[in-house]
Amino acid sequence: MARVIFLTDFSEAYARELLLGMARYAHDTAQAWSLCRLPLSIRDKFGIEAVVEWALRMKADAVIGQFYNTDNVELFRKNGIIAIAQDFKKRFTTIPNITGPHYSAGRMAAEYFLQKGFRNFAFYGTRGIDFSDERCQGFRETIEAANPEFTFSSLRSSAQNDLWYYDSTQLITWLQSLPKPVAIMACDDNQAYHITEACLQIEGGGKFPHPERHRHSGRGQRRDDLQALHPQPFVAQSGRRAGRLRRGAPDRPADPQP
Repeated sequence: MARVIFLTDFSEAYARELLLGMARYAHDTAQAWSLCRLPLSIRDKFGIEAVVEWALRMKADAVIGQFYNTDNVELFRKNGIIAIAQDFKKRFTTIPNITGPHYSAGRMAAEYFLQKGFRNFAFYGTRGIDFSDERCQGFRETIEAANPEFTFSSLRSSAQNDLWYYDSTQLITWLQSLPKPVAIMACDDNQAYHITEACLQIEGGGKFPHPERHRHSGRGQRRDDLQALHPQPFVAQSGRRAGRLRRGAPDRPADPQP
């Protein structure tokens, strides 16, 4: 029986579906796998050495997880354990990576918004993280190729350990400065939720007379909807089939420009 430890943030739908995908693969191929979930707090509090120690204690054959690029992942190989990195910040060159076609995801979002008649575009993400940088590149380059006269703006914070943190004042100021109507792509579900929260604050302050004129798309599968915005994520990457793209259906801008 293969013993596999999964080290990730299980509050994210992507991680949960990735785990479900592994379980289904083991079932479909009639392989006996023992999947053990390990919270990220073990790594964050005690370091990667504690993860290796736990894997040895569990007699694990492999560890799949979110690793920092500063983690000494070579410790797994030295102890006879296979290590596979889940798409997190930067890809590793010494171990396999679970990743996806992020540039294509950005291009697909741009193509969809272009078909809907938008002329103004924006990207909200995190600088220095592969999936965010590549999605932004695909989104921006597709828009520029369609028409150099279309507007594009991006707000990308610097990569940090606390990816949940964001400056709400900066985000609100940026959103208010964008020409309307605008199509916004967020790099993932967390950032898409930040936009939803910011719009709630703006709407509560009475500074947005037409909140419905903003549309945004995100990476993940969060179902939080702001009633006034009706945001529907456009691109989603299912953890069950990493790299698979799905599309929703944001509305056409209320006042398309000639």
